[in-house]
Amino acid sequence: MSDAMSSWKVMWILAVAIYAGCKAVTWINARTAHAPVWRQTAYLLGWPGMDATRFLKSTSGPKCSMPLSNEWRAASAKVVLGAVLLFGVARMIPSHHQYLPGWLGMLGIVLTLHFGVFHLLSCFWRTLGFNARPLMNHPMRSTNLG
Repeated sequence: MSDAMSSWKVMWILAVAIYAGCKAVTWINARTAHAPVWRQTAYLLGWPGMDATRFLKSTSGPKCSMPLSNEWRAASAKVVLGAVLLFGVARMIPSHHQYLPGWLGMLGIVLTLHFGVFHLLSCFWRTLGFNARPLMNHPMRSTNLG
C-alpha cells in the first residue's frame, strides 16, 4: 500500500472518530432518558447535526417548521449541482491545470453533502415531526459567528 493511501485512511479514521466522539458527547449531555430508544438511534445514526436536546425533545410542544416544496427542490438542486461539478465539470478540466479540478471537486462535495444531502435530511426529519433545523442555514446571510 502506498503512503498516500495510508494517509487517506488515517485522515478518514480521524475524521470519523472525531465526529463520533462529538456526537456521543452531545447525546450524553442531552439527558436522553426521556427519549425513546428509536428516537435516540435516529439521532445517533440518521442525523448529522449536533443538537441532541432539540432533536430528541418530544414534539408535544411547538412544532418545528415543516419544509415547503420549494425547500425540497432547493436542497435537491444543490445535490445535483454538486454532483455535476464533482463528476462532470471537474473531470473535464485539462490536466495542465493542477489545482482547478481539485477545487471544483471540493466545491462539488461540499454542495452535494453539506448543503444538499444534509438539507434533504433536515426536510425528511422535519416532515416526520423532528426538530431538525438545516445545518447550513443561509451561511452567506449571517452577520456573526453565532
